[in-house]
Amino acid sequence: MKPSDLKAPTPWLPAPPAAHAGGTSTVWVRGCIGLGAAAAFLALHFKILAVVVASIAGVTTLASLASPAARRGLERALGAFSRLVGRLLSWLVLAPLFLLGFPLVRALHRLSGHDPLNLRPDDAPTFWIPAAEERRRARRVRSLFAAEPIRRGRRWPAVLAGLFVLACLAEITLRIMGFGDPVLYIDDPVVGYYPAPNQAVHRRGEDIRINAFGMRSDPVTAAKPAGTFRVLVLGDSTAFGGTYLDQAVIYTSRLRQALSERAGGRPVEVLNAAVNGWGPFHELGYLDTFGDFDCDLALITLPYGDVFRPLTGLSTKPFPSAAHPPFLALQEVLLHLMWRIREASDGATPEARNDVQGQRGVRAYATLAQRLAAGGADVLVEVLPTPPAGVRSEVRPRERQWVDALTAAVGVPVGFPVGLFAEVPRPYFDFIHLDTAGHARYAEWLADRVSTLSPAYQRFAHP
Repeated sequence: MKPSDLKAPTPWLPAPPAAHAGGTSTVWVRGCIGLGAAAAFLALHFKILAVVVASIAGVTTLASLASPAARRGLERALGAFSRLVGRLLSWLVLAPLFLLGFPLVRALHRLSGHDPLNLRPDDAPTFWIPAAEERRRARRVRSLFAAEPIRRGRRWPAVLAGLFVLACLAEITLRIMGFGDPVLYIDDPVVGYYPAPNQAVHRRGEDIRINAFGMRSDPVTAAKPAGTFRVLVLGDSTAFGGTYLDQAVIYTSRLRQALSERAGGRPVEVLNAAVNGWGPFHELGYLDTFGDFDCDLALITLPYGDVFRPLTGLSTKPFPSAAHPPFLALQEVLLHLMWRIREASDGATPEARNDVQGQRGVRAYATLAQRLAAGGADVLVEVLPTPPAGVRSEVRPRERQWVDALTAAVGVPVGFPVGLFAEVPRPYFDFIHLDTAGHARYAEWLADRVSTLSPAYQRFAHP
């Protein structure tokens, strides 16, 4: 018999097909999958992640359609990456089963005397089939429970190159969206945290300026200039305005213009000392650190949920520190995503615990109003309604409960404009923050309140 007459042994499993770049239909399918994933993230309110995934899917799809070489390289990188992920997942899923599950079942069978294959009785037929030689058995088991074998050598450079390209695309996309140049914050034991002084940030075409006192306002002096009416606004992100709005359209800027016009063009300063995530204890700490700036009027602004906020530092917030600013836009996004994951894992605070903190918060707001009034300023407390109350006049019982508690405690006028935004198109940006139209309407409301309820402003506007 000639060697050529010998047939090669039949393989246990068919050989995997040779890798090749798919056609344009494959490219379109992959792009649609990426856009579907982006839509899913968007539905789950992970807007930033949705934009990143959609951008990567769009760029890779266009590159694959434009260049066959790029398509082949992308196919090799994704194939190697998927095999690596498959191998890791198989280890994570099957290792506990083989190391814990099977030994436990075997021990229970041994203790209970259960013998499903009839291996122990000598006089009974057995269902056991002797195994093949060890080498073939190991190969068979490995083929059943593992992903396709990773070919060593040139695959790893392709994987690394693909990951590097994807990271670069994500970074470029996020930079175009305005990330990578965030507002930086200072950790402070008294205030908790506040924006680092003297910043000029431009995100998504919007202008955010922080003055020397950590306020989102134009530069001011600690002492009030002669002949000027000065308003100090204390609050949270609803007054800060977020980085999605330009400095000129937030309601503190509009309020300054409205009060100046009503006073015949006389100079008015509105100092926006409001910061994302602040509550009453942060505002008391800010007053302890910087004083009241000789203000004629103090506006304490809040949505009712601020009464539940204790004094917290920067470590509990998704805000980058001025001491360690992010080098990449991806760092900023990952910081925010990790904060979201941590918040979700902590779960909701029990209502009884919230009520205890709410009572402390109400007392802190009362102390804040008393200290500002003791300095000679008129004081108004303005509670921004939630969307159901602000648009549809549907005040939920818990919201009404804490607005009433605040009104009874602070001893100064409390504004709660139910239904104020009923005729305003899209007044809210999300569950509580105002959009551009909402800021404009709220500034009108506040200007009316100041004109009516502040004796200091009435004397200034009508000397």
